[in-house]
Amino acid sequence: IVRRNADDDGEQLNIIFDLLGTPTASETKHLDSILQHYISLFVERPSTLETVLKVCGDNFISLIKSALAFEPAKRSSIEEMIAHPYFDDVRHVRQPVPSDGSQ
Repeated sequence: IVRRNADDDGEQLNIIFDLLGTPTASETKHLDSILQHYISLFVERPSTLETVLKVCGDNFISLIKSALAFEPAKRSSIEEMIAHPYFDDVRHVRQPVPSDGSQ
């Protein structure tokens, strides 16, 4: 998705914010005040995730957004991710039983 080199923390955050958008003050309230201030210095930008991943479909985009939420309390747990509709087709695939009864 992202093919830029990030030589420092600021550039890494720029890459993340280019894709996910700049977090709001409420999304960073769990961070210490120094980090909150540092993030507030970045230019505000919207998420481009939907545009970048549009060929992957809405369910995939929803899954990725829930996994990458800035606020830990809003981030999906592994159980919630496994239950996500994106995996419906995989969950419902039944493996054929060999005719000789072996596994």
